[in-house]
Amino acid sequence: MSEWISNILYDNFQNITIIPNPTDSIYKNENVSYDAYGFCIKDEELNQSVNFYESKFQPKRERRKKRWNKFMGIQSLDNINLSLFKVMIRKGVPDNLRSSIWQKMIGSDVLYTANIGIFDKMLNVTLKPEIMKQIKLDVVRTFPTHKKFSPNKHGLEDLERVLYAFATYFPSINYCQSINYIAAVLLLFLPPERAFWTLVQLIESKSTDKGLRISGYYKEGMTDLMRDILVLESILETRLKRVHAKFRIFGIDIGWICAEWFLCLFSISLPINTLLRVWDVLMLEGDKVLFRISFGIFKMNEAKILELDSYNSLLMYCKNMSKVLVEHNELIKTSFNDMRFFRRKEIQKLREMANGKLGRSGTLSKNKIDPL
Repeated sequence: MSEWISNILYDNFQNITIIPNPTDSIYKNENVSYDAYGFCIKDEELNQSVNFYESKFQPKRERRKKRWNKFMGIQSLDNINLSLFKVMIRKGVPDNLRSSIWQKMIGSDVLYTANIGIFDKMLNVTLKPEIMKQIKLDVVRTFPTHKKFSPNKHGLEDLERVLYAFATYFPSINYCQSINYIAAVLLLFLPPERAFWTLVQLIESKSTDKGLRISGYYKEGMTDLMRDILVLESILETRLKRVHAKFRIFGIDIGWICAEWFLCLFSISLPINTLLRVWDVLMLEGDKVLFRISFGIFKMNEAKILELDSYNSLLMYCKNMSKVLVEHNELIKTSFNDMRFFRRKEIQKLREMANGKLGRSGTLSKNKIDPL
């Protein structure tokens, strides 16, 4: 793994990988509040922002839920009007439908049915001790204040099983920190075996029209991750010129901001309500959504970014701006409406150019930026 990537992973994950103490009051449910998805409410100001936005959005959510009920009543998921389905997905999937819709979009329902028993076989394969050790370490550090994953909860065992099976199934990856967060979000809606096959499809589907095909993000060297960070930088250079120029002036490497977004598929970078809207689209439209949503986050924060006048304030703001982005409907609109005519051919061209740069230098950036 390159020094650049090692520094980024350390900086981005050091504040969220604290091993929990089961004796802390937060794990005893003493005066602790949780949101609708089971996450502990630790930031009251953020929680108020979420509640205020959701109360305004609720009438729209109810109208969309009625449309979904009508849609599901006349449409079969096996024979669907794709253009209409895409419109519905971009407007958000109701919680009670996410399990079936996600599996259908990503194709994991087919894998699950075709591979009954494989998940249990994966669990009986012996992993290298160092891989097993890392999985066990990361399991207890994954959303430790969530109801499902707090100490001694059954969700920890489910998460360990999913990660163990994944490491066995993908020996070229084994296990990489960040996959634990993706698996944990899947387990909020799916049982372990179905979560496993959905994770497989997300990371590296064998079908050309399913999943993200980002296994290279997690392999030794992480060159695909570095490539796509360069692609995003090119997108900012042409579509958000002033933001890109601002980063150039202050010597900000966007890898310090968005490596976490890509590696974790935004799972530790967005409020849960916003994350689920993003994942709804991600499951259907694939890896190009990573670039669209990243663009959308920068676009929604463009005015503030342009105001900042120091390296430290700019980097700190950009590293935290997504974590308070509760306006999920605006993010989806911005990501698609303000980034029109973004086709896979453009992604492929930008990736080829990025691969050329990586081939010449062997690394994404020679600049060493000290983490804050």
